[in-house]
Amino acid sequence: MNLAKSFSIYTIASFFNKGMMALLAFFLTHYILPQDNGVLSLYSVFVAFVLPFVILGMPSSLVLEHTKLNENEYKIYFSSALALSSFSFIILFLVFLVAGNFIAGFMTVPFRMLLFGMLYAYFNLFQENILAYLRMLNRPVKFLIISAIKDLLEIALVIWLVIQSGRGAEGRVIASVLAGGVMFIMGMVYFYNQGLIHTRISMQYVREEFKFGIAQVFFQFNVFLLNATDKFMINYFNPHDKTELGIYSLSNQFAFIINVIVGAFFFTYQPVLYKMLSNLTEANKLKMLRIKYIFAGCLLLATMLMVICIPWVYHQFINPAYHPGIPYVAWLAFSYFFWGLYALMLGFLYYYKKNRTVILFSVYSAVVCILLDYFFIKYDGVMGAAHANLIMYALLFVSLFITVNRVCDLKLPWLKLGAIFKSMK
Repeated sequence: MNLAKSFSIYTIASFFNKGMMALLAFFLTHYILPQDNGVLSLYSVFVAFVLPFVILGMPSSLVLEHTKLNENEYKIYFSSALALSSFSFIILFLVFLVAGNFIAGFMTVPFRMLLFGMLYAYFNLFQENILAYLRMLNRPVKFLIISAIKDLLEIALVIWLVIQSGRGAEGRVIASVLAGGVMFIMGMVYFYNQGLIHTRISMQYVREEFKFGIAQVFFQFNVFLLNATDKFMINYFNPHDKTELGIYSLSNQFAFIINVIVGAFFFTYQPVLYKMLSNLTEANKLKMLRIKYIFAGCLLLATMLMVICIPWVYHQFINPAYHPGIPYVAWLAFSYFFWGLYALMLGFLYYYKKNRTVILFSVYSAVVCILLDYFFIKYDGVMGAAHANLIMYALLFVSLFITVNRVCDLKLPWLKLGAIFKSMK
């Protein structure tokens, strides 16, 4: 299946996996008020914090190691990596049971809701592993079916728990956990039938996964900070009223549609990139850059189209209580555009296992994120958060571009546009 066709299917699947949930959130503005939406936003911050320590980079390693191991070795690697992630979850869950009340008070989110978040984090491991495994096998149609099953189930549960039963924000959380539980069961059955879940554990592979996982924890924790610091700071400077946070969070969900496109492209392109890097001829270098430039141009057009359409969409479909968030969307959408350019460079660091570089860059990104969000939000409120995001992602893209070209030494002909597009058919 060619790249364009796979990308089209992955884009549809990503809208089922993320876009449909974002669209559902817009509809739920008529059932969940901004104050409660602010609580949901903080719940999402908690889940995003826990996920890297549970997942430990396993979905990424599944794609990467499949190009290096034979079938039997891969099965042992899979089971060893899953054992490590499961052990990590057990430790985190025990810590949460001891310190959960303190965390709930600090987050200003109910304890029970955070407990559901812990379960969702582990269930999400299996969902991400199924999707990564199907990407690695280049099975976009199955990827689409699995995504659709999960999200249609979650939408049905939301209709029941939020709209019909009136359980509000908690009902929204329970719906996601129940749908995640179904994915957990499907994942266990699927991977067992594939011979990937068994009792053969290799400590060598556990150590390798742990080293890769630590770098991924730093990176994913960095992604968590990039996505969550603005929301945390908004709540920090105005902890008693979550209305503005709820309005801002909905604007971010609109802008996140750009990130859905980025994710779909990354799903499609990551295995292709690894194959080209394993045979880095001059022709593959030009092909690699051509794909990147075409994607960047299409992403820019999509971002501009979103910014133009947003006011109309808000006035036609969104509860007027959320309309003050319209100006935030453009800033956040272009922030995700630069995140897309940022994501184009990450595959190089993954393939060459520049774990130390990933860790150092993650620390740098975290510092930039916290400082920009703190000062912009302190002096310019919620609009400052939107401004800080755009400046931050643009700065991080430029920094990562320079870093990758320096540490990987690929000598890619970025400026030879004539040669890059000459062989385009």
